[in-house]
Amino acid sequence: MMHRFIILTLITFFFSSASFGQLEVNFATNDNPTPGGTMDIDVSVNNFDEIVSLQYFIMWDSLVLTYDSIISVTTDLPEFFVSNVGTPLTTVAGVDGVLTVSWSQQSTLPASIPDGTTLFTVRLNVEGAACDSTALTIGNIPPFQNIEVVDASFNDIGAVATPLPVAIPGTDCENGGGGGGGGGTPTVTLNAPNLSGDPGENICVPITVNGFTDIQSAQAGLMWDPSVLSFFGFQNFGLTGLTPGSFNINDVDNGMTGFTWIDNSGTNPATLPNGGTLFEICFQVVGAAGSSSTLKFIDNPDIEFSDSAGTVLNATSSIGTISINDDGGGGGGGGGGGDGDIGLIAGNVTVAPDSNVCVPISVEGFSDVQSAQAGIMFDPSLLSFSSTGNFGLPGMSAGSFNTNNASAGMIGFIWFDGTGVTPQT
Repeated sequence: MMHRFIILTLITFFFSSASFGQLEVNFATNDNPTPGGTMDIDVSVNNFDEIVSLQYFIMWDSLVLTYDSIISVTTDLPEFFVSNVGTPLTTVAGVDGVLTVSWSQQSTLPASIPDGTTLFTVRLNVEGAACDSTALTIGNIPPFQNIEVVDASFNDIGAVATPLPVAIPGTDCENGGGGGGGGGTPTVTLNAPNLSGDPGENICVPITVNGFTDIQSAQAGLMWDPSVLSFFGFQNFGLTGLTPGSFNINDVDNGMTGFTWIDNSGTNPATLPNGGTLFEICFQVVGAAGSSSTLKFIDNPDIEFSDSAGTVLNATSSIGTISINDDGGGGGGGGGGGDGDIGLIAGNVTVAPDSNVCVPISVEGFSDVQSAQAGIMFDPSLLSFSSTGNFGLPGMSAGSFNTNNASAGMIGFIWFDGTGVTPQT
């Protein structure tokens, strides 16, 4: 009976529901990008409420900006140190244009910090030339490095970010010009978010903008993986005159569309707030559990925005990722899930009264795993927790377990691949 009890409580504890809003990651800087200079960028968070663990990835174009250093970290989040930010200098991959942010307390207890808390400040070198541009955002690194934010109920609540556009000023940027200085032409940024969905689910993805002020015309293309996402429509248009007819859908089966919009009145250029929705594109999730598709803006037609004076503005964009959940759609009712499911199995043991016993916890389907966490419940009137041991993962130790509630029959663990590049099987 002990075997059945542990298995049932493992499943119940792991799939318990109720969660807070998504973690919001925000970027801010007071520095202007100047070729050869540096920019200090604050990375702050909102909705950091009762969080047990997190990992996310900050990305930008390394041809425009390169990593220099982490110049400060918060003291408001327990056990958050400079080592919690994986940089090109500290990760095995050593790839510029990516920072890895991960955190959990050794006790696995949840923590909360006030909205607007700056987790750290990163200094980036401005390597690009005049008129070059990029945007800082967050995203996944397929196939196994995915955004994950876990709350006190062991729910992955995810994370979102408003990209920070960075455009190096120059002259005649709309025609590929350069040369120094000046205030530069305004920049419009197209943003695609990071979202997730279950196989077979319909999702609508908001395409948002920054710097969309006094715009007379707009056009751009969008590309995705049609083996993961199947297009079926548009909705929630943010511009007067932007309709489904504004889009070329001839190539949606190949994962491409594009739009063109013009203020036909010639006298009413449009303005949207930063983060305002331009439109939503809707898909059916047809990919397998664990797969993902990027959403990338492309020149089909050429990405171009012009203002009421007919000036073609600078344009930049962020890449979004749609990840297909691999948790069996929430697991309802303890049935078997789909591809990518991992099984936790507590061993059958027989023990005499007043003796010690070690219960093996084994796994099935444990392949290419970057992080793992779960809780275990037992009857404290029959069993008294002593210790953990015989760990099967590098970096897992007794310190990976929260045993504060062991006397009440509950323990939990959290494990991360600290290298960021060597998932375990």
